[in-house]
Amino acid sequence: MNSAPSVLQHYRRLAADQSGTAHDWRSRRQLDAVMQVQELPLPDRRSESWRYTPLPPLLEQPFQPAEPEEELLYADDVAQLRLTDAGNPCIVLLNGFLCPAFPPCRMKAPCRFSRCARRWRVATRRCWLSG
Repeated sequence: MNSAPSVLQHYRRLAADQSGTAHDWRSRRQLDAVMQVQELPLPDRRSESWRYTPLPPLLEQPFQPAEPEEELLYADDVAQLRLTDAGNPCIVLLNGFLCPAFPPCRMKAPCRFSRCARRWRVATRRCWLSG
């Protein structure tokens, strides 16, 4: 059974529920994504040759961590990929590495990334306690 139609219906409904709200930009992006998914053929039980792809040769490859490649990213590239307005602060990651120079973040205070995990745990704990 192909569950693609139900997934697409779910995202269409989600985007329609958010239109006209503060997250209207997100609903437009979701509708664009739904349209792109509709154009792609999704695998079903009759076309599952990908299931039988041999994985051992792939798993035996010696993968190395990526190195930071800041010279590959320019401010214009980031501007095209932003999901929010340019005035909002953002964090740019390239191949899993933080690129603090792209674009200049307009934060009121310097951000310390070493404390993000602890602050996240505290914030989620507060949400659970208050909800």
